[in-house]
Formats: sequence, structure tokens, C-alpha cells
Amino acid sequence: MGCRVRFSLLSLVITCLLNLHSAHASNVLLIGSSPSGLFSQGGLVQYGHNVTVGPHYDAFDGNFDLSPFDVVVLSAVYYASPDMPTSGQTALVDFVNNGGGLITGEWVTWRIGLFGSSFAVIDPILPVWTDGSYIGGAGWTDGDVIYSQVTADPIMNAGMPLSFSLDIEPAGSEIIHARPGATVFYSGDDEFGNYPSDGLVGWDVGQGRVLSFSTTLQQPVGPDYSDPYSRLISNAIYWADSPSAAVPEPSGLLMFGAGAIGMGLTARRRKRHPVA
Repeated sequence: MGCRVRFSLLSLVITCLLNLHSAHASNVLLIGSSPSGLFSQGGLVQYGHNVTVGPHYDAFDGNFDLSPFDVVVLSAVYYASPDMPTSGQTALVDFVNNGGGLITGEWVTWRIGLFGSSFAVIDPILPVWTDGSYIGGAGWTDGDVIYSQVTADPIMNAGMPLSFSLDIEPAGSEIIHARPGATVFYSGDDEFGNYPSDGLVGWDVGQGRVLSFSTTLQQPVGPDYSDPYSRLISNAIYWADSPSAAVPEPSGLLMFGAGAIGMGLTARRRKRHPVA
């Protein structure tokens, strides 16, 4: 086989492997309260995602089939509701360990920071901690929250400005802090710098990935609310759905050729069907 042919084959295989994920529409399960914005109005479809609205978080007992989904978004925006059953939390931990993605918003970490025992099973896999403090909420008049890029990432930063503002008066924004080993992708400070906070933090857990936003993810958010914020949520879903394993070395790609693509597809199937 000539050098040009081998090089072309190598280039084709590398391109296929690198684009394997980007061509894949993420199947997203929302566990939370009544959905709004991106999740109820089909707004995530514009970014290539398929969204299923699942049970309320306090009714998620682990009997819901997670195998069709790539990413679970957990949005517990009602503080008065009971905690998620332990069996449901364990199912989410297993889902992540077996290759699934999990994204949480403000009220999950707020409940942990305030009550301590809430979401106790999930807490260890979250990349952030908080004491329950937050910025904004009803009647907030001290300005917006500014999300600013901290760590460059080709998936997370795709189509994003270096910074953008969020009006968080209706819902607030949690003051969260990255745990050791986690990556801060965006900060989430108030615009005057009085309340420093991380905004979006993630890490690998087992074969999967977990991300935590300082914001609620649902309110306010929508396809017409704030393009940077909506896009960042979409990018976060793609990141959480990305395999964390490194791409094989070029020599291995040349040796296995198209077989490597088959292995990649097998890995994705395995990722989307976690073992209970």
C-alpha cells in the first residue's frame, strides 16, 4: 500500500473517530420538577439533543430505565419536596460509573449545603461543594451574575463568548466551589465581584462525567432567553456525553484501520447501556 493511501486511510479513521461524538445526538433525561425553557419547549433540539421529561426527583426510585439515555439532567427546584429515594440516587451513581453523564443545577447543591443529609448518596460524585449560600433570588437588585471562561475546552467553549451576563433575580445562583481534582470551566461571580463563585465545574467519575452549574438550569432559560447560556447548557450535555478515554495513538489507528471505528461504536453502545 502506497504512502499516500496509508496516509489517507489514517486521516479518514482519525476524522471518523473525532467526529463520532459530534455527529451523535445526545439523548437527555430530565429528572426534576415541571420543566420549562429549553426542556419543555424543545429548545435543545436546535443543538441536536433529544429530551425526555422523566419523573419528579422525589419520585425517582431507581426503577426508571436509564439505558436509552446518554445524559441525565437533575434539576431539583422545589426545596419543600422530599429527598430523592436512596435507590434512585444509587441508580444515578451506577449510571455515571458505567459511562453515563450527569448534570446538576443550583437546588441540588443548595439542598446538600443546607440540609447536609439531602442527596447524600449523590453528593460524593458531585464536583462541587457549598454551604448553601447563593446570589440573587426574588427581589434581587444588585446586578447580574457573570459567567466567564476559566478553562479552555473545545467542546465546552464551542460558539461561546469569553464571558456573558445572566439576570438571576427570579431564581438566584448558588455560590459553589470546586472540589480538589475538578475542573472549573466557568466562574459565576456577581457583576460587582462581591460574591465570588464558580459557575460550571466538572470531572470524570468512573467511566462517566459529572457537571454542576451554579444556576437552576430551568428558570430562567430558554431558546430565546439567552443564547450563550442556552448554548452552554447544550455544550455541557455534549461534554458529559463525551467518552473520557484518550483517542488511540496514530500507529494503532493505522494498524486496526476501520476496526477502530467498530470498537468506538461498541464502546458507545456499552456506554449507553449501563449495568445495574
